[in-house]
Amino acid sequence: RALVIPTGKKVRFLMTSDDVIHSWWVPDFAVKKDANPGFINEAWTKVNEVGIYRGQCAELCGKDHGFMPIVVDA
Repeated sequence: RALVIPTGKKVRFLMTSDDVIHSWWVPDFAVKKDANPGFINEAWTKVNEVGIYRGQCAELCGKDHGFMPIVVDA
């Protein structure tokens, strides 16, 4: 499922992990943030254009790493 966010407003992302270190990365947002078990990290972005933005887990996190796409609908 896509993460839906508004356009034209600052958005705060809070991220953590239940298992291993992951890295939430969406190149068009210039955001790459680690998601660590037991910790909450934050990142901010503002998307001005409506669209579908894609990213990927940027940390080699296990056998299913290649099946962790990120889809953001703004």
